[in-house]
Amino acid sequence: MSLLKTYTLSSFLSLIAKSSTIVTQLALLYVANQMLDKPAFGLFILAQTITLTVTMTISSPWFGLMLYRITKFEEPEESAEAQEIASVFFWLSALTGFIFLLLVALAAAPLSAVMNKAGLELWLILLAIGIPFDTARITLAHWHRARGDIKTLTFYQETFPNILRLLLLFTAYILLQTGFNAPYITLCGAWLAGSIIPLIALFIRRPFPFRLASKLLTKKDIAQGLHGISAWLATEPSRSLDVILVGALASASATADYATASRIARLLTLPKLMISQLALPRLGRLAAKEGSASAAAEYALVQYIPFVLTLGGIAVLMLIGPFILSLFGEYQNAFPIMILLGYAGLVAAAFGTGSGLLGIVGEAEKALQGGLLGLVTMVILGPLMAQVWQGEGMACAFILSNFVSYFYYSLRLKRDHYIPFMPRSLWAALFVVGFVTACFIVTLINAYLAAFLLLATLCVQLALDRQWLTFWKGRSHE
Repeated sequence: MSLLKTYTLSSFLSLIAKSSTIVTQLALLYVANQMLDKPAFGLFILAQTITLTVTMTISSPWFGLMLYRITKFEEPEESAEAQEIASVFFWLSALTGFIFLLLVALAAAPLSAVMNKAGLELWLILLAIGIPFDTARITLAHWHRARGDIKTLTFYQETFPNILRLLLLFTAYILLQTGFNAPYITLCGAWLAGSIIPLIALFIRRPFPFRLASKLLTKKDIAQGLHGISAWLATEPSRSLDVILVGALASASATADYATASRIARLLTLPKLMISQLALPRLGRLAAKEGSASAAAEYALVQYIPFVLTLGGIAVLMLIGPFILSLFGEYQNAFPIMILLGYAGLVAAAFGTGSGLLGIVGEAEKALQGGLLGLVTMVILGPLMAQVWQGEGMACAFILSNFVSYFYYSLRLKRDHYIPFMPRSLWAALFVVGFVTACFIVTLINAYLAAFLLLATLCVQLALDRQWLTFWKGRSHE
C-alpha cells in the first residue's frame, strides 16, 4: 500500500475509533444546555475544563513512566519486577490524584471569588471527585499499552467511559422530560460514573497489590517523570488555558459561548492527531538520520493531509456552524469564535507534528521551550486582546500562540534535522484562508461566500500539487 493511502486510511480508521469521544462530547453539550441556563452551563464547562487540565497534568508523569519502564521488559506479565514497578506507579498516581482532589476542593472557593463566578465552587468540588479515579485509570490503561495491548487501552481510556457517560446522559435527558431537573446530580453523576466504573472494571481485569515504594526505582525514573509533565505541557501548550482565561475575565454567558465554540472547533484537530499515531514512529526513525531526505519529504506529507482535511472541515463549519450552534440554544455569538479557533487548528496542522517529533528523537527540552513560548504568548496577549475584542480576541491570541509554538518547533527541526518548514503551497493556502477568515470576521463577506472561497482554495491547492501527490501515491509503505 502506498504511503499516501496508508496515511489517509489511518486517519479515517482513527476517526472511527474516536467517534465515541466526539458523540459523547456533543451529547454532553446538548444535554447540559437542556438542563442548565446559559450562565450555569458556562460555569459547568469552566469547572470541567479546570479539573480535566489538572487530571491530565498530574497523570502525565505516571503513564509516561509506565511506558518508559514496562516497555523494557519483553514479557511484563511474567516479570515480578515489572509488576512491582507498575504497582508503584498505579498507586502513586491514585495518591497524587487524591492529593489534588483535596487541593482543588480547598482552592474552589478562593478561585470562584477571584474569577467572580458565584456557583463555580460547587461544580469544582463535585467534578474534582473524579480526579483520582481518572488519574489511576489512565495510568493503569498504559500498562496495557506498554504491553502492546492497544485494544484494551482504547476501550478503557476512551470507549467505555464515553459510551457509559453517553448512556447516562441520555437517561438524564429522559428524566428531564418527566420533570426531574437536578443538574448537579445528573450531570456530575454521569461524569463521575464514567471515571469510577471503568477504573473498577479495569482493576478487576488486572489488579495490582498496594505498594508505594520500590528499590527498583531510580533517580533517573524521577527525572523521566518530570519529563512526562514537560512533554504534556509542550505538546498541548494552550490546550485549555484560553477557556480558563475567558472564564476569569468574562461573564458566565460569554464563557459558555467560548467554551461551546472551543469544543466544536476542537473536532478539527482530529485529522492531525489521527495521522500522528502512524507518522511519529516512522518520522522519529527517519529523523534520527541527519540530513535524511526521506524524513523531510515524508514530513511534508504529514503536514499536507491534516491541512487538507482541516481546511475542508472549516468550510463545512462555515456552512452548518449556525445550525449546530442553534441546537444548543442562543449561541450565535459563538460562531465567529468557532471559525477563528478552527483556523488555529489549521495553523497547527500546517506546521506538522513538531513537538511530538522532537520528543521522540530525544529533544523534549526543545519541545518544552516551544510550548512555554506559546504559553507565555497566550498569557500576555490573551487578556489584552480579550479586553478589546472579547471572545474573538482570545481566539486570535490562541492563533498567535499556536503560530509561535509551532514555528519554534519547525525552526528547531530545520536547524537540527534539516526538515523544512512546510511546502510553499501550504504557506500560500494558510495566508489565503487567514485573509478569507479575517474578511468574514469583520463582516466584509458572509459565511456562504467564505465557504465557497475556502473550497475553491482547497481545489486549487490539490490541482497545483497533483504531481507531488501522484508521487506519494506510487511510493510504498516501507
